[in-house]
Amino acid sequence: MKKNKIILLIVLALLVFAGFLYFSQKSNTIKKELSDFAVEDTGKIEKLFLVDNEKRSVLLERTNPGRWNLNGKFEARADAVNVLLSTIKRVAVKTPVPKSAFDNVVKQIAAKHVKIEIYSEGDNLIKSYYVGHPNQEHNGTYMLLENSSVPF
Repeated sequence: MKKNKIILLIVLALLVFAGFLYFSQKSNTIKKELSDFAVEDTGKIEKLFLVDNEKRSVLLERTNPGRWNLNGKFEARADAVNVLLSTIKRVAVKTPVPKSAFDNVVKQIAAKHVKIEIYSEGDNLIKSYYVGHPNQEHNGTYMLLENSSVPF
């Protein structure tokens, strides 16, 4: 009798855990081509070009595995490049900009932004997007993929 109770508790715990996993998965109705900012395989990235709206730019080029060149002159700090690559890999969309804030956000991104171009071997453009200002809660940043009309 005692063994049956233990088995029943284990089965019940497994069912609760399975239910938690099932219901905690997020379903996404946002079109992937409009919100696909991340680059899963950052090992394929050979060049990063960043430019702001004042035409100040930075060019990072991979010279060897784990080594990057900054603006063709300096060796870039490996830890800083790794943070940037990690961020590019992990960037995720929270939500599209609400219609009520849409015009404001687009104007602010146009006025002050950093454009990021990500290239693979042979100067093949992987992604290009604009990074704007933080949201009101300061827990996210407004971003817009190039050739997209929907900021996130």
